[in-house]
Amino acid sequence: MIYGACGNVGSGKTLFLASLLFNEKEDTTLWTNIKLKDLDYELIETAEDLDRIPHTTEDKLVVIDELHQFGADSWNYSSLAKKLMRFGTQHRKKHVTLWYSTQIYGQVSNRLRMLSKYIYFPSIVKWYQGKPVLAELSVTKPIDSYRMTKIGKIYKPLIRYDGHLICDLYDTDQWITDAVDPQDLERDRLVEKYKKVDLTNPDQEKALKSYLVTIMKMPSGKAGHLINHIKYNVQGHSIPFNKL
Repeated sequence: MIYGACGNVGSGKTLFLASLLFNEKEDTTLWTNIKLKDLDYELIETAEDLDRIPHTTEDKLVVIDELHQFGADSWNYSSLAKKLMRFGTQHRKKHVTLWYSTQIYGQVSNRLRMLSKYIYFPSIVKWYQGKPVLAELSVTKPIDSYRMTKIGKIYKPLIRYDGHLICDLYDTDQWITDAVDPQDLERDRLVEKYKKVDLTNPDQEKALKSYLVTIMKMPSGKAGHLINHIKYNVQGHSIPFNKL
């Protein structure tokens, strides 16, 4: 199953996910991009790491904080989003339960959020000595890409069995970096290589596209996108193409 945690900055999403990881530590293998303390887990740093999850009958809990930063941004359907989508549609075959967090429901790729069984909206309702000890979770079920129906509320203690608080389990200030899309790396490499072509000259533009398609074996559409990116986003210089 796939579940989401959604809410504003500081609402307790990562805290809630950390509590799930702690509570499941005895029964499942943990995989997450949250850097935890005092727990055995596998760190996920990129979407490529999802391929390392073994195809076994052992139960696994996969938790991805800030999923929109992990290649599943609804505004950027990248090759990483496709990999995450493949994982999302087939996670059951690896005996995986997948949880993710995001600030805005619509931030996450439409296909992934529509696979979510429930979306939880956490909020901290009780504090002790300046630290959260109880979360209220509004439970909703997706109706379509943007709407949800409310189901009810549950309460989640944020105190570990040993008496410590869940917030001591991880660094709340951990910076979740953008996932690196291999396609973006390839585009940047090509941009750097060809950015000195004077694309204000139609002959040079035609020569570059011909070179990319015939010599580099790049699809014509991709070559056109690359040329447009260089033309409108990179300051060109008048250096003849045949001298690159």
